[in-house]
Amino acid sequence: LAKQFGVVGVAAACLIIGMLQVGLSLSGAGRLGKYVPESVLAGFTTGVGIKLLDTQLPELLGFPEVVNYQLIDLAMMMHRPQWLHQVSWLAVVSGLVVAFSIVGLAKYRRVPAAALAVGIVTFVSVYVNWDVQRVRDIGEVLSVFPAPSLPVIADEKLLDLLMATLPLALLASLESLLSAQAIDRMVPDRRPHEPNLELMGQGLANFAVGIFSGLPVTGVVVRSGVNVQSGATNRLSSLLHGLLLAGLVMTLAPIISSIPQAALAGLLCVVGFRLIEWRTLFELSKKEKVEAAAFAVTAIGTVTGHLLTGLVLGMVL
Repeated sequence: LAKQFGVVGVAAACLIIGMLQVGLSLSGAGRLGKYVPESVLAGFTTGVGIKLLDTQLPELLGFPEVVNYQLIDLAMMMHRPQWLHQVSWLAVVSGLVVAFSIVGLAKYRRVPAAALAVGIVTFVSVYVNWDVQRVRDIGEVLSVFPAPSLPVIADEKLLDLLMATLPLALLASLESLLSAQAIDRMVPDRRPHEPNLELMGQGLANFAVGIFSGLPVTGVVVRSGVNVQSGATNRLSSLLHGLLLAGLVMTLAPIISSIPQAALAGLLCVVGFRLIEWRTLFELSKKEKVEAAAFAVTAIGTVTGHLLTGLVLGMVL
């Protein structure tokens, strides 16, 4: 979208997605998400976990030009010891300190282990001037919101933008509902989410983001999974999360810019490992071969970026 229609086109896409999601909510389409089988849901969360490791392990190792590395590239490198020369051991230390802190303090649910570990690693790395990739190397962290405005698209491009946005709206809605269901599975003793209300919230959020020239938003398992694994017990945690995130960005942007990328990668690697449901796959493979196949197909589709195809094939199975 950005390449074809520019920043204004992305903002306009947010508005279109928001209106479509509100329409889906009012039509009651969100309830269809409840018919997704457990095996497909487990495959989805497993695929998300593997994909997370796929993107974060190179960050944890501190490889230069990290975006060019994937798990298959790392696997092919392992038989040649030269790859060790490319590892940034300061980055590895940063990530492992965070990862071990989260795992070691897991039983103390009231201790914000992730925040403390990332804060300590950031302070030490800045104080001793470690040469590691930091958040600011990705891009500037702005501390102010852009002025609200309605994006204007030329009439001859409007239909093309609409056609390009429709699949994105469906995918964003589907991923949000699947993520909400996955979180319900993590906390089965809590009241389940309301799918149509979820779509309404996502729609209003996308509409607001479009007015401020942002990117389309969707519910994701990773962030919600961090919330649950950190001890969140109700919906107030999501609201507090948003308020804290906005407040921190507006007041502590320079400090956030100094966080080592590997420290965040250490946190996300732990989350990724916890999302992978190997036990569920092994149990299904012993009892329900077809459901195990549905699990595998959905996971592979999620990992390879063909989420919709994987879900459809998993549902068919």
